[in-house]
Amino acid sequence: MLWIYLAIVSLVSIVLLALPLRKVRKSSADVHRLSLNKAVYQDRLKELENDRELQQLSETEFEALKQELKLTLLEDAERQHEIKNASDHSSLYWITLGIIPILALAIYFTGDSWTQYQHWQQLKEEAAANKDDPEWFNSMTYGDVLLMLRTQLDERPSDTKGWMFLGSVLIDAKAKEEAYKAFERAIAINKTDIAPRMQFAQILLKLGGDEDIKRAEHELKTILTIQPEHQAARLMVGYVRFQQQQYQQAINIWQQLIDERNAAGVEGGEGLKMLQAQIAQAKVRLEQQANPEVIEGDKLTLNIALAPEFKGTVAPNLPVFISVKGDDGSPAPVAVKRITVADLPVQMVLTDRDAMMPGRVMSSMNELTVQARVSFSGVAKSQPGDLSSQKIILSKNKRSNAISLLINEKL
Repeated sequence: MLWIYLAIVSLVSIVLLALPLRKVRKSSADVHRLSLNKAVYQDRLKELENDRELQQLSETEFEALKQELKLTLLEDAERQHEIKNASDHSSLYWITLGIIPILALAIYFTGDSWTQYQHWQQLKEEAAANKDDPEWFNSMTYGDVLLMLRTQLDERPSDTKGWMFLGSVLIDAKAKEEAYKAFERAIAINKTDIAPRMQFAQILLKLGGDEDIKRAEHELKTILTIQPEHQAARLMVGYVRFQQQQYQQAINIWQQLIDERNAAGVEGGEGLKMLQAQIAQAKVRLEQQANPEVIEGDKLTLNIALAPEFKGTVAPNLPVFISVKGDDGSPAPVAVKRITVADLPVQMVLTDRDAMMPGRVMSSMNELTVQARVSFSGVAKSQPGDLSSQKIILSKNKRSNAISLLINEKL
């Protein structure tokens, strides 16, 4: 394809530059005609002189006709001067015709454009050869992934999943506005397709900014207009209400989902446990909202940082979970905080107000186990490959001093 473009550009350049040469060639014929006109002029002048001698022409008529012949010859002489100038420039045109394509190719092949084109071609060849090899894909840089995605989307602009994937990659690359545009393109392809709206809303909720929450709410409302009983969308609306500190509304939404599960005969499962934990946390926040004078109890001051060897290699929007577990035998944390890698390093204070369940607070535990973890999967449960700090166990008499958590281990 590149060579076709180069050929077209060269052809257009040659045509444009060759147009003046047509005038030169046409004018060469005029030069020949001028020589003939001179001979005709001499013959005609002799005829006029003969007619004057034979008294067939008066002196006045002779002078008038002679002047007319001179004017005709003068016009041809001026044209000959123009032709000579044009002929002098014709060699320059021919040189230019030869140099321009050569110069264009030299600039292209020695510049960044050719290097980038070669890299793009190499990526396309490698992608075709390693399409079934996830290790090769994981080794690609963000720039390479974006280049291949944009190439694919340029060829197939109606690829909804491609636009969604591009949006996810751009979020990881911290290019929020470009990511939003990619998701909007995916949504615009089929406005009744729920999948891109759901993924966009999930990402917006993870980002957690005020504007992000509003946009997530808009997408979720649209989904529920299309499909009013969509359970995942309703679950996420509960998260939106929780983030907006509308805790009672969040509790009502989640409790209704639990009641529907029970009515359908669906019992137990991780989904039910998650909903119950979210409702418990919302109730704690609701109580704290209604009674701000609640005693905070124990305070934990935590200094959390990412080890230098991992800086620059971890996406800034990945979640970081800070969990505090008790010694009462329950695997569930007493308190959990969620931040992102971009927030590190950070100092935070945890109190009994951060309890996940009413009555189960840090001050009621004899020992607390504190740990910070970067989650590559985005979920609170630890997974292989996550980055973690060492666990620190604190007895009651060791909770007054600031605790440092350095995330420096790979699970």
